[in-house]
Order: sequence, then structure tokens, then C-alpha cells
Amino acid sequence: MKMTLSGDFCDFCNVRGKHPWTYKVKRFEMATIISDEGIEKHISGDWGACNICHDLIENNKWDDLINRVLDKQNIPHGPIRKEMFITIAELYETFRQHRVGTVTKDYGSRADEEKF
Repeated sequence: MKMTLSGDFCDFCNVRGKHPWTYKVKRFEMATIISDEGIEKHISGDWGACNICHDLIENNKWDDLINRVLDKQNIPHGPIRKEMFITIAELYETFRQHRVGTVTKDYGSRADEEKF
């Protein structure tokens, strides 16, 4: 079993660099992948966010957040983007349901320099 943990990227838009915001989340299964190597479960832990994604989350601009994610991944407008939008919306709803406590900021992070 593999665990997916926050690293040096935003867990929402995937922008590289230290993210200053951490959202505490009760663990939940995000995805199960079955391959020749066996079953791989991706489990959520705490989620890290860059400043832009944090602002969108805190202002309940979930559609804008999802469009940011899709734009950062260069997903063109069309049927695939619509399907991905729905899938990400469902994931973020699960994130909201499992979120606990308050968001915290790492004031030592250099993510404040993000210009995206």
C-alpha cells in the first residue's frame, strides 16, 4: 500500500515549491489502482496549499479552484475537461467532508513568492 503525502508542491494545483498552508484532513482513500504489481491504494493525509489555492478555498470558490487545477495541467476545454471537472469536484467534496480543525500557515515558507 502506498501513501500519498504532501511534499514540495501544492496538493491542489500541483505548483512546485514549498506550500505555506496545511489543511488537516481525516485520512480517506482517494484512489485504488490495480496493476500487474498488485493493488495500490492512495490515501490522503494532510493537504498542502499554495497561496492562490488557499485563497480560493477560504472564499469557497471551488469552481475557480478546479479551473485553476485544469489550467495548470493544460487540459483543453471540451468533453474530457468536463469529465475531469466532475471528478475533481467529487474529490474536493470528500476533502471538505474530511477536513478537521483550522488551516495552519508555515511562515518560513518561500511560497509567498509564487507569481502564478
